[in-house]
Amino acid sequence: DDNPETDDPKVIDEVSFVPNESPRDGHGHGTLMAGILSGTGAASSTGFYSGDETKNATIREYTQIGVAPASKLLNVKVISNDGSGDASWIVSGIEWAVEHGADVISMSIGAYPERPGDVIMDAVKAAVEAGVVVVVAAGNDGPGSFSISTPALSPYVITVGAVYETENITFFSSRGPAPFYVLAKPDLVAPGAAVISTSREFNEEKGVYYEEVWGTSAATPHVAGVAALLRQAFPNASAYEIKAALMLGAKDLGVDYCIQGAGLVDALGAYNVLSTRSKPIAFAPPKIDSMSWPTVALYPGDFKVINITVVGGENLTDATWRIEGSIKDIASFTSAEKLCLHKVYTVREKEISDTTPHLFIYGDNYDSGDMLELGNYTGLGTVAIQIVIPEDAEPNHYSGYLRLYSGGKVVASLPIKIDVRRPKAKVIFDDVSQFPEDRETLWGGSFMGWGVELWWRDVAQAGYDVDSLMQVMNKTGLDPWAILLSGNYQVIYLHDTDLRMGISGALPKILDSNLSIVALYDGGFEYSLISSEVYTEWSEIALIGVAENFNKEHPISRGVKCVPALGGLGLAVHEDAEIVATAISYDDPSGSAVFIATYEAEGGGRFIAIGDSNIFDCARTPDFTWYYLWKNYEVEVASID
Repeated sequence: DDNPETDDPKVIDEVSFVPNESPRDGHGHGTLMAGILSGTGAASSTGFYSGDETKNATIREYTQIGVAPASKLLNVKVISNDGSGDASWIVSGIEWAVEHGADVISMSIGAYPERPGDVIMDAVKAAVEAGVVVVVAAGNDGPGSFSISTPALSPYVITVGAVYETENITFFSSRGPAPFYVLAKPDLVAPGAAVISTSREFNEEKGVYYEEVWGTSAATPHVAGVAALLRQAFPNASAYEIKAALMLGAKDLGVDYCIQGAGLVDALGAYNVLSTRSKPIAFAPPKIDSMSWPTVALYPGDFKVINITVVGGENLTDATWRIEGSIKDIASFTSAEKLCLHKVYTVREKEISDTTPHLFIYGDNYDSGDMLELGNYTGLGTVAIQIVIPEDAEPNHYSGYLRLYSGGKVVASLPIKIDVRRPKAKVIFDDVSQFPEDRETLWGGSFMGWGVELWWRDVAQAGYDVDSLMQVMNKTGLDPWAILLSGNYQVIYLHDTDLRMGISGALPKILDSNLSIVALYDGGFEYSLISSEVYTEWSEIALIGVAENFNKEHPISRGVKCVPALGGLGLAVHEDAEIVATAISYDDPSGSAVFIATYEAEGGGRFIAIGDSNIFDCARTPDFTWYYLWKNYEVEVASID
């Protein structure tokens, strides 16, 4: 009971599957989540806990009410007092909740998905099939794609990302698609930044009852609470219909589905869906276009593969999928057993998969036509499609639908629109991973897993066709340097690790053939024109700065105001190179370094060097620098251009 004046049982049953620990929350995470979902807000407070501090604030009674304050809780302890857990404990907890009549299971937990499928995913599937709505945190490993945790990557659960109070997606909220399956995830987003909730560390003497919490963990009980309200209002609605209504009723925030899902959870919107539609049915994603994740399909030779989920609706016995419209000319169902391949590494004698795809699988060999038998449909189904733009395609517009049929009638439709353009130029992106030294990949992020896909979309929209070096190698069987020197590309996007391990002597030849290079540095690469250099005064603490003092006359700088910068590296400029921008360190404003420089060879090729490989990531994720400074250096930044 969270009301100091009463002794009403909020928790109606409890159990602990953690050996030698009682059901009591010895960590605090569960209490915070319970308050967001079910708190009465009856307690007033003189402040709230924030990390190790107590913030003074007058919190009046009944202002911090949970989403479903009249709901009752089953306290199922599956995480130990020190915050660790075991898959067997979690599975047992899910099964116990189902057996004891749970209407909704809220899981603000998750783990790195080491391989496709696991026992927890099996357990949540069984729970949903038994009629229970299961809501799971997406994870806090954003903003790179393919960062959804397990069991959140299951199509059966409602996967929840986080937003700030401004309704912008938090930088940390994990993005889709789901690793291994290329499923559109998350499903929804909800408040997950600076949420105030009930604290297990409450102090009656000081009158402090609340605590601040961040993360997709905090977003999850918001959605679980709405699901509980819907179950109360519509007791005959299935778990699939509840999920479909939440998705259809959500507020679209205008960003890609693999960032926001269907949008911001909206209790009234979901209620209205169930009030006006007998058997709501929803798609994830709700549409497909040239720029939707996981790949850009805008230029000749581009492709897109994705697993589409349909949820809700009537139970069907003779269902079929069909692709209709002009989109049939370039789209088909795919017979590929896997839509992508993942590298598996041995870490401390344990095999772990890289969640970022190593290679996407598509092509004529997997073309299964435009009609596919689904057979029995009982509330949830998935289907994989591929879109492949021919190498010789002319500018065109393809449109149509993926449709679910039953008895000759259309049950649900998903619109697909693909534009084909002629590029201004072609860019080859070196995404050939050389783990553990190198994690640059076009699909899931850069050295630290952040932001490449956002850069890719921007470049594509500006008129430049970006190809994956890995995909081209797989398609042609050619050596990487043969591809770079093939004459098919005007710009090469490289990272320093790849340059070190490649044939650096080829660089002058590339530049003299009127081919330009953009190189992002992590250190260690030496080149006679521009080289990276570790400054000893920044070797202990990373350079955290803002690229400033732009050479405004240079084309690279045109229109650029400010670029956030992370890293401990500067550039040493040699011979005829031009300085484009310098950077300062926040912890030592007196220190500065060249951060962006360029050189033009006699053959017309331009070499552009950027001092750290995360430079574009931060530029595309404006709030990251603010959070990084706040978290690590307690420095607050008022704004970032």
